[in-house]
Amino acid sequence: MLTRPLTLTAWLVFGLLITGCASSPRPSAPILTLPQAARTPCQLPTMPDSPTLADLEVTHDARGLMLAVCDGRRDLAVQSFDAQTRALTPPPRPFWRRVFGD
Repeated sequence: MLTRPLTLTAWLVFGLLITGCASSPRPSAPILTLPQAARTPCQLPTMPDSPTLADLEVTHDARGLMLAVCDGRRDLAVQSFDAQTRALTPPPRPFWRRVFGD
């Protein structure tokens, strides 16, 4: 006979604890900054006014190197943007809230 009131009290306390956790505010997501390497514009080398064959080869190699560096910077910027987007995107709503509403 004594167990019935204790069970009811336990369920009541348990329910109050659950509702207290559900109503607590979520921490704000961090704002990530774009690295400086991703902000600098790409400067590709150009040919001199009267190029020679050696100038063509040197410029070709330098442009290839700078394109690889620029691609790395672009990839870094994309990764930073994706990380910030994932941090700011709220988690999906639980099943029971989608079915029954908030």
